[in-house]
Amino acid sequence: MWTGDQRKRLLEVARSAGLPVDDHTLIDEPIAAGVAWVNSRMARSGQGVRGQLLVFDMGGGTLDVAVLDVRADLGHEPEISVLSSWGVDEAGDALDEALAGELEQQLRDMGHDVDDLPMAAGVRAMIRQAAKEAKERLSHDLDTQVAIRHPDAELPTLSLSQEQVDTAIRDQLTRATHLVWAVLRGAQVTHEVAKAPDEIRAIPLETLAEEVDFVLLAGGMSRVPSVARMLASLFPHAEISSDAGVASDEAIVAGLAETASYERVNLHRPPFHFVLEYEDKDGVEHATSVYEAHSPFYPPYQAMQRSSLYYEWRPPRGALPAVGAGLVSVFTAGGERARLSIDGADGDGFVLRFGPNPPAVLIYPNGRVLIVDGKGSRTEFLVPRWPVIRGKDHAVLYANKRGDSRAPLVERSWMKDPLFLH
Repeated sequence: MWTGDQRKRLLEVARSAGLPVDDHTLIDEPIAAGVAWVNSRMARSGQGVRGQLLVFDMGGGTLDVAVLDVRADLGHEPEISVLSSWGVDEAGDALDEALAGELEQQLRDMGHDVDDLPMAAGVRAMIRQAAKEAKERLSHDLDTQVAIRHPDAELPTLSLSQEQVDTAIRDQLTRATHLVWAVLRGAQVTHEVAKAPDEIRAIPLETLAEEVDFVLLAGGMSRVPSVARMLASLFPHAEISSDAGVASDEAIVAGLAETASYERVNLHRPPFHFVLEYEDKDGVEHATSVYEAHSPFYPPYQAMQRSSLYYEWRPPRGALPAVGAGLVSVFTAGGERARLSIDGADGDGFVLRFGPNPPAVLIYPNGRVLIVDGKGSRTEFLVPRWPVIRGKDHAVLYANKRGDSRAPLVERSWMKDPLFLH
């Protein structure tokens, strides 16, 4: 769920380390895990894969959930579209802390208070590491012994069981369940014919679950039995797998190795910057940000309150010239100018006339873009899915015209036309 600024900082750090990366090689974790699973399943079965895949990627520090629409036929380039995704910073580390607390309580019950031991902070670190190792053993054992070795104190041997793990993770899995349902509801607003939020909120959970054909457990926490049991209970009709051809905590790496073979992966929000370019009466060029790449369309709480969900840009009154026109253009997340292709007509952007009213740009989760200029004229087009573009389609955004759009699609050189300025 990183924003454009966060992604930019990551790329800058990677480049400073000598890695040859750009925004087209930056892949979201659950997408990479989904790519690994699609490739592995097709190789094993010899058949294509079509349907909705829910990726439940629970690692050490974060839980990422994504709903992917997979259309992968043998002999054709697979297409993966992200319908929705969200993440929280609570996963395996939180369970380790809870189990470490259980071990500390056992020590107290036996007369050993950690606070009274020399180097208490170091002891707690050893307890936490022991809890993590015990958790991993309990992925296949019903119970396990836990020894805490302290150089200055002889501590008793402790124990943990799968039942204790289930108790420690219960509240966390309840919150994870809420996240899963929220992501599934979020997938509904990205459909080309999107339902209104109040309709989506009324969809029964069983109906949401029935739309999921496959569930992939990724990340080290997928080995915890109660995690798999939870997902099996939520999706009784889906094919549930923790096998992406590699160990579950290696699925993301395997997917990253495969994404080079994909011409495009579609996202649920634009990996593009929308920019308003114009010249003032003195010939000075301006570029005003309309939408920053990867920005969320709306904060999650609005999905429970608003009757319509969209991203909206409206400049303050007086911030733009009163006469003339600007160009709404598109740039890749890496700052490269992108071409627009609308129903086969190509150009650098749309004309936006200035006037008595502030213009507006609205971007909807289903790919609809509405531009209203300062004189009230409307331009509307639909991007079926927001692509991360590679290969031959690099830096071209394809869309379909909607409604009676007034603004022409033009080349940037048209900005030098005197009629354009006045």
